[in-house]
Amino acid sequence: MDKHNLFMIGLVLLAVFVIADGIWVVMTPPVGDELQAYGLVAVGAFMLLIGYYLGERRD
Repeated sequence: MDKHNLFMIGLVLLAVFVIADGIWVVMTPPVGDELQAYGLVAVGAFMLLIGYYLGERRD
């Protein structure tokens, strides 16, 4: 594996973790954090899009 593949795997894992964290914030009892959770999900989705773009650019 080269450094690019390791970077892409790390980016995808981090993005999935950020999305899961956003979903966790929505589901946990303290209310009022929904906006922050939606922001986390959006950041995770943006990270996935960046990873997809970099992967397509590499090919």
